Parts: sequence; structure tokens; C-alpha cells
Amino acid sequence: MVIVTKFGGTSLANGRSLEQVVDIMLANTDRRVNVLSAPGKRYKEDTKVTDLLVQIGIGAYDGKVPTQLVDELTARFSDITSYFNIEGFFLEGLLGQLDAKIRKTSADKDEYLDGIKPYGEIIISEIAAEVLRRKDMDAQVYLPEDIGMVTNSSFGNAKLEETSYEKIGSSLKPVLEESNKVVIVPGFYGVDEQGRYTTFQRGGSDLTGAILANTLDAELYENWTDTNGIMRADPRIVSNPDVIARLTYKEARELAYSGAEILHPDTLIPLIAKNIPLNVRNTFDQSKEGTYIAATKKTNGNVVEGIAHQDGFTMMYIEKIGMNEETGYLSKLMNIFSEEGVSIDQITTSVDSVAIAVASKGNNGRIGAVREGIIRKGLVDNSNGVDVGYDRSMVCIVGEGMRYVPGVLQRLSSALTSEKINIETVYQGPSERNIIFGLDQKDAVRAVQAVYNLYFAKQPMQAK
Repeated sequence: MVIVTKFGGTSLANGRSLEQVVDIMLANTDRRVNVLSAPGKRYKEDTKVTDLLVQIGIGAYDGKVPTQLVDELTARFSDITSYFNIEGFFLEGLLGQLDAKIRKTSADKDEYLDGIKPYGEIIISEIAAEVLRRKDMDAQVYLPEDIGMVTNSSFGNAKLEETSYEKIGSSLKPVLEESNKVVIVPGFYGVDEQGRYTTFQRGGSDLTGAILANTLDAELYENWTDTNGIMRADPRIVSNPDVIARLTYKEARELAYSGAEILHPDTLIPLIAKNIPLNVRNTFDQSKEGTYIAATKKTNGNVVEGIAHQDGFTMMYIEKIGMNEETGYLSKLMNIFSEEGVSIDQITTSVDSVAIAVASKGNNGRIGAVREGIIRKGLVDNSNGVDVGYDRSMVCIVGEGMRYVPGVLQRLSSALTSEKINIETVYQGPSERNIIFGLDQKDAVRAVQAVYNLYFAKQPMQAK
């Protein structure tokens, strides 16, 4: 039996945290494959190691290496090695590799930064392996470039090539036949066909672990973090929200894609393919069982399981009389968005109108071009038929139980109306496991609180 574990940045922020991570690895001999993130924040005002690396890379790319930040980065890792009485020279080679990467600027900025960003994962993985070896464990770091984790060349948003699954299996399965071998893999990155480092989206170590779990036919994938599991709502919005004990894959995907930050959105795809369960647990409180995610779950009577929200959307409202009778109307509309390179996040329709939500980041400069294209191609009666609303949010309510209970949408709408929140759009998919409200960004926090009060709060909280 093989359990794949992934430890998040807070779990590796300092020597004491890493010691707890090593103890967790040793507590179960089935935890043979372990994926590590870069060290995260030690305290609220601290800087994550990956952010330090990005700042160093940006400065170096612009022609001036920020030596103060390099010293800060070196001190972070030196503090961790000192905690374990690891000799100072242990870091010299690793930091030398990083220094060479920093000084070798590339013509492409994203490519250059991707060459630097993974070093938080690489260095902490080498330290963890050394700590395990000092506990008489046969531990070794296997770098993504050495095990065949090949991606496309989309720097900063890399996607794994399908052929990589077989390559990774060929590299690691023989290793696991050695009964005592403990495998450490740095998360967050792979390499393209040219051997250049490519990073997944932030939080990509989750995905690294899921890929390995799939490849190695793991019995379980454990994701260790600094919370007791996936919470029913963002704890920055709702005070002490309940932890969700069980989720289906589909519920978890809806929450992840809708703003719940506990998982990288693509994490579940490799797990679903092999029906591998995921357990989200707390590194700092191992007595808690966390959140268990699998294909199915026992009926628990809950109508709603969780609430998530995302800010930063732009809404386009398109209206044309007789739209519903015009063959191919939506196809023509989608083509305009595609031509301008704008990805659509959500669409709702009525007889004569369409509302489309797109992420504002990276798209605001293109929204005007989309609007002009819609007018130019006659998809509205006149220029007043296209309206654009900025600073919008999507609030997503998720639960398999919604499909069995009548009146859920009415209850949710009433809860928001009672808080004087204007609902601009409503979407419910055919699965009936989620309802998404589009509304003004300034109302999003109160909307999440209102829904939480409706279904979970023992004592209704006051809106912030």
C-alpha cells in the first residue's frame, strides 16, 4: 500500500514545523511518497519563500539583483538547517545552483522566473531528506526533471503532458519496490521538452501530489495543511466555520473552482481517474480527521455543504429582441469572445438577453474589443444593447443534497434579499449541486455570511 502525502507551505515554514512533517511521515510506513511545497509564512507579516524568489527574479531580470532579499532567503533556509544542526556547507551547493539561475537571464521573463521559482521546493526537499537520513531512513529526493514530469511550455501555467504518467511510473515504481525507500519530490513544477523549468499555477504542489498518486496507484492522497480540513466558508469572512467531514469529488471541484483556496482546482482530476480518495488534514493537529473526499459519500441530511466566492469579475449584459429565434446566435457570440482571447466563466440566458461573466484580470483591455465586435456583427439592436458591469463577484453554494429538497433557490434568494443584496444573475447547473449568484463585489461578504447564517450558524453573526 502506498500513501502519497503533500505538505503545504505553512507546514514547512520553519524548523519546528518541518520536524512535525517528518514525524507525520514516520508515523505511517505507507507514507512512501511525499511532496513538499516551499516554506510559507512563519507569521502574518512574513513573506512566503516563493514570493521572495519572484521578487529576486524580477529585480535580477530588470538588471539589479536585490542582494538584501537574497540574504533574507539564505537566512530562511539557514535557520531551518540550524534547527537540525545540519552543517552550513549543506546549503552551499543548492544556493549556488540558484545563484547561477538568477544570473542567467532569459529573453522571456516568464521563462526566466519559472527557472527560479521552484527553488523553494527544491531546497526544502533536500533538507527534509537529510533530516530523514539522520533518523536512519533511506530517503532520497527525486526531482521532477529526473522522473519524467514533462509539461507543455506554458510558463507559470504549465499542463502535464499525458505521456508523463507512464514515464513517472517507470521511474518511481521500481524505487518503491525497495521496501524502506522514502521518496521526496519537490512540488509545483515540471520541465518542458527542452528541459526548461515550468511551474503550475500557484498551489501547484497539490497537483504534483495528485499526479504522483495517480501514477503510483496510491490507496490514499493526504494533503496536509494548517487547517482542520475544508471549511464550510472562508474563515476570514465567517468566524470559526464548521469543517466539512465528507465531500464528493464533484462537490470539492465546485468549491475549488469557485474560490475555496484549500486546493488547486485541477487537483482532483488525476484522482478521479483512478478513484483515489483525498484526505485534507492539519499538520499541527493530527487528532483531527479532516475532510475526506471520494467519489461518493453517505447521505448526511445536509442540503448545503459549503459556500465559496470569487471577486474580480466583469459582467457583460447583452440584449436583442428575438435572440431566441436566431439560429446560431450563441455560437456567433462565443466566437467573438474566442477571437479576442477572452475565456468565459459563466453564462446565463433568457428569451432576449444573455449575461456573461469573465475574469477581469488580464481581460479588461479586451472587453472593449468584445463589445465593439458584438455591435459590429449585429448581435444587438443598437449600441445600448451591450452593458458592462465591473467589480462583480460570484457566490457559489454547493451541496449534493440540494437536488432532493424543493425551494432551496427561493430560500437562498430570500436570505440575500433580507440583507438588501441585489442579485444580478443566478445560475444552477443541471446537476443541481450548485447555485451561483452574480452580484456587486461590495455585497459578496454579506452574501456569504447570510447563506452561512441560513444553513449553519447556531447564532446568526453580524455582518462585517
